[in-house]
This record gives sequence, C-alpha cells and structure tokens, in this order.
Amino acid sequence: MTSTDEFSIREITVSRQSPGEERQAALHQIYAQVLERQPYGFERKQLAKIEAEFLKNKIGVKRFLRELGHSEVYLNEFYYNSSNPKFIELCFKHFIGRAPSDQAEMRRYCDVLMRQGVKAMITALLDSEDYLRHFGCFTVPHAWTEANYPSPRTFWETNVLLHELHGRRGWIVPTMIWHDLRL
Repeated sequence: MTSTDEFSIREITVSRQSPGEERQAALHQIYAQVLERQPYGFERKQLAKIEAEFLKNKIGVKRFLRELGHSEVYLNEFYYNSSNPKFIELCFKHFIGRAPSDQAEMRRYCDVLMRQGVKAMITALLDSEDYLRHFGCFTVPHAWTEANYPSPRTFWETNVLLHELHGRRGWIVPTMIWHDLRL
C-alpha cells in the first residue's frame, strides 16, 4: 500500500496471494470509492454473496467492481435518480477515478448506455484502456491526476467532480453542463 496523489486515500493492490486483512482493507476502499460510503446493513445482505467470494479469493477486484456496479445497491443509489449524463459522469468518478475528458467521450458512453444498457456501459468502462492502464486487474480504483491534461477545463472538471459529494450541486446535471451554463 502506497500513497498516491492528493485526491486518493491510498492505492491498494490485491491478488490471489493477498492475506484476508488486505482484502478487507480493499473491500472498505472499494465501497468508499464506488458507493462513496460503506453499505448499510440491508445493502450488505444484498452484497453478501459477492463480498464473501471476494474475501475468500474466489473473485478479484475487477470482477467485484463489475458485480457491485451491476447490483441494485449501486443502481438505486446512482442510476435511477440521475440523468444519463450525470450517471456516466459518476461512473467515471467511481470506476476510472476522473471526470470524462470531453463531450466526445461522454457521447460515446451515453451511446453504449442507451443502446446496450447500464450493465454494458459499466462493463465498457471496466474494460477500457484507461482502466487497464491505471488499475490493471488487481488495484482498487482511486482518483488520480495526469501530468498533462488535454485542457485546463478537463483539469478543472476532474478536480470539481472528485470533490463533489453525491447529493450536492451537480447531482442531476453533469459538471460539464453546469460549467457551460455558468451555474
């Protein structure tokens, strides 16, 4: 476990050889990153099967993330009460650790969401080149910064999104749009 940048808590990598306490720490950080909190008791019951498989080394980080993203716990919290663009932006924050880089990237994932559904969109994010380059199959997703951003706006939107708490400004309207509207 090592510290990374100013946004992240810490980088955790787990493999098949990782002891139980490392997997427990990884599980805690996955929930903090993806749900932005630890699950409630009734949600833990819904996630009990995949959580037990993860803690027993039956599934890895990437598979656990896929199952968590496809779960009703995640969808109830972030999908059903958000617009499609805001949901995509939140998925980037949760699974990739940054904001979408531009409108073209947002449109590409919006197209996947509308044509193939929410599960296919989350799977596409987890199978993306960006995810593999930064996290591979064993590292828990976390916020990260790039040495060079395509534009100052991309840096600004990533910074705002990573500090935005769920339920605050921008909950329904994506950060990109409320910047365009000067809100």
